[in-house]
Amino acid sequence: MKRYIRLLFLVVIVFILSSCFGGSRTKMLNKSSDEEIANEKLINIINYIENKDEEALKAMFSKRAIDESGDFSENADLLFDFYEGVMISWEKSSGPHVSESTNYGEVIKEVDSYYHVETDKETYFFLINDFPIDDSNVDNEGVNMLLVVLAEDRLDIYDKENEILFKDGKAITPPGIYLPIR
Repeated sequence: MKRYIRLLFLVVIVFILSSCFGGSRTKMLNKSSDEEIANEKLINIINYIENKDEEALKAMFSKRAIDESGDFSENADLLFDFYEGVMISWEKSSGPHVSESTNYGEVIKEVDSYYHVETDKETYFFLINDFPIDDSNVDNEGVNMLLVVLAEDRLDIYDKENEILFKDGKAITPPGIYLPIR
């Protein structure tokens, strides 16, 4: 009987320890999925920009971002004029950086993705701030901010004195299409 209890205890311990390792594997699988989704969003965004498809681009943004961004149509036109050429290639600069929180069963997931996009005329830096899930407020679900600058100006957006992504020392993410340096 003691032998049976020891064996059962050992099986339970092995099961508990192996389930702990599954969490990191699940995170790894989710990261891959987050990256694939972010990459697909970038490709769609570029396609909509190159085709000057304002409605399709607008559909990617959250309702809150559209409501708070001012004149979305004007900002889309500025983006269509700013972005020149046809994409030749893109590469991930870093990320995606994913933050996920759960509060009383409501999940909020934020994904920041950074890319270099080369066209036949210019190279750009894209920063996409996205909320694929926001159970607490569905109006937040979708792209919150699309920041586009020339690749050579990429570091300037992080300079706190420029107040592009920082204001009063705090990180900010202005909603909508954001072209801080044209």
